[in-house]
Amino acid sequence: MKHTKFFIFALVAAMTFSACGTDDTLQFYFPENGGTTGGGNTGGGSTGGNTGGESTDKNNTNKNVATANMPQVVRNAIGGLEFPKLKNNGTSYAIVHMDNTTGMLNYSTEWDDNMKSQRWSCYTFHTGNTAQNVDRWKADTRVERQYPWDTDLKEQWGITDFTEDPTPTAQGFDHGHICPSADRKLNLTQQKQTFFMTNMQPQYSNFNQ
Repeated sequence: MKHTKFFIFALVAAMTFSACGTDDTLQFYFPENGGTTGGGNTGGGSTGGNTGGESTDKNNTNKNVATANMPQVVRNAIGGLEFPKLKNNGTSYAIVHMDNTTGMLNYSTEWDDNMKSQRWSCYTFHTGNTAQNVDRWKADTRVERQYPWDTDLKEQWGITDFTEDPTPTAQGFDHGHICPSADRKLNLTQQKQTFFMTNMQPQYSNFNQ
């Protein structure tokens, strides 16, 4: 019986490591790996849509594959273990939010320009980004919006048509964070990025609060 349990444990461990292998070129800043960084935000981009390539890896058909029009900062991130499969519909854009003050990847999200809605946000926890150094950000609404449009969506993909608010509070919905602001209090840069509209979904107050 002991041998059977050991065999099962070894088999599960082997499958886990083979499925979750990492590519060192996709690593961003983490204190644990000596502060190395894998590329930066080159900006620019095009409006061709983020139609992620199809994987030819028979062992991982959900693997994200970079395409020619992807900004470098997105290419560097899509292999992360937290990164979901990109929607291959021609109207969605993966956005990677870097904290340029520390070199850390803050969080990533996928925006669907056709639906005017985000599909998901993903992020990681590690010893370098869990500090609680700042309070919840509150915009000075005389000069800026509390829920601003995503400057990285414009910088990385050239998307500037931000005419609609996908979470109209007048209809009784909260602006619900997907990457919680409470989980990004290392500094003001990371905190403010969580308030981008691309990190929001309409939520009833009794669910959101």
